[in-house]
Amino acid sequence: MELHEALEQEQFGIVAEEKTDQSNPAGLPLGWYKVVTASGKDAGLGFYCNACKLNVVANAPETIRHCRKVETRPGTLRELILPVHTLRAAGLAWI
Repeated sequence: MELHEALEQEQFGIVAEEKTDQSNPAGLPLGWYKVVTASGKDAGLGFYCNACKLNVVANAPETIRHCRKVETRPGTLRELILPVHTLRAAGLAWI
């Protein structure tokens, strides 16, 4: 492993190649999506990457670093057409 790859792995966490055997059991939309709570309240935007399995469930920050790239939150007009994911209770955890 080269030095820059080791530094990226340290900065970004686990690399995508290490998680390719996992699936998407919650059926999350890929990339940015709107989040609504089980009671119907707006919970901001979420983000999911199928390669590295990064999942920001709700209220995602303006930028997300993953898979050696930086994703910027979509603009207001693009947010209107994003898919919607509704949170549901699963035991004591929220999915």
